[in-house]
Amino acid sequence: MPAADPVAETSGGPVRGVRSAGVSVFQGVPYAEAPVGELRFAPPRERRAWDGMLDATRPAPAAPQPPSRLVRVVGPMRFAQSEDCLTVNVWTPGTGGDLPVLVWLHGGAYTAGAGGQDWYAAERLAARGMVVVSVTYRLGALGFLYLGEPDGGHGAGNFGLLDQLAALRWVRANAAAFGGDPDSVTVAGQSAGALSILALAAGPHAGVLGPRLIMQSLPGGIAPAAPADAARVAGLYLAELGLGPGDAARLRELPVADLLAAQRRVMPRAARLMDLAPPSGPARSAPTCSATRGARRTSGRPRRNRAAGPPACWAASPTRRTSARPRRGWRTPPGPPTCTGSTGTRARSSGRATAWSCRSCSAPRTPGGRPRG
Repeated sequence: MPAADPVAETSGGPVRGVRSAGVSVFQGVPYAEAPVGELRFAPPRERRAWDGMLDATRPAPAAPQPPSRLVRVVGPMRFAQSEDCLTVNVWTPGTGGDLPVLVWLHGGAYTAGAGGQDWYAAERLAARGMVVVSVTYRLGALGFLYLGEPDGGHGAGNFGLLDQLAALRWVRANAAAFGGDPDSVTVAGQSAGALSILALAAGPHAGVLGPRLIMQSLPGGIAPAAPADAARVAGLYLAELGLGPGDAARLRELPVADLLAAQRRVMPRAARLMDLAPPSGPARSAPTCSATRGARRTSGRPRRNRAAGPPACWAASPTRRTSARPRRGWRTPPGPPTCTGSTGTRARSSGRATAWSCRSCSAPRTPGGRPRG
């Protein structure tokens, strides 16, 4: 092994990288076990230690994905694909130090992209005095197919988000090995990556993210899918493969090519079902409609709290004037949720009205509103 090759001692074992543009680069370092076999459509499992030196000198494969329309914007995406894709790429000025860390979650509508794409190469950023980590996570049906609440070894989906959480935990555990400060981590993402940060920040594991977040090109107004909507999309997907609701376990036996082909055929129909939620993206868990976010006054009216957001089980409907022209932002309804799915409405002297609907309860809006669910 050439003496100039950088080596980092990670929790899984030593990894060997390369020098590029004056910084050390480690490509394809695994942060979880390959999600194959019984781990397909399952939460990521911590990577076991390996024997010997891991070669991190070559690009790692992307998550399996069909051809993307994004090539019209960013050009051809040429990379190998494999289910063994739960890896990170690290750029660092050197393995000794206490530098800030930037973690990057790529975009691509939850169906395309990879952390190792050429345009994410971070030599210039690392040369400015930081450790940069890009994450590859599961996409499409393999990452976000909703298979109901945990039962028979299948979870509720959101495996791509769980991959991101596993990667963030890995970064905090291994930042020092690459010259980074685990207490100075910034998580950044673009488009679907930004939406992932928002979803993770609203969930029970928000502490893993830390306080430093950057969300670029955040798709405003898009909420995670309601369980009922996500289940309908999963039903379409299973039917496309000739499977029924009780056959989800057979998905682990099918070739990846068949899964991707079914995804391509189902996506247009799924988009029509999902309102503003991405047809292949995060879904909310089964609701506990008594859960709310934000403090409440003694009168029962919710205090406006843009930072906290609405109750987690509510899906926002656009704020509208009497002319039906949409208005930016959201406002809380006049009273607390009833946990029956009813919507609150408030009319002001200016003619503005606000409505929230609990889509997880499959309830309609206020009279005259378009049903949801």
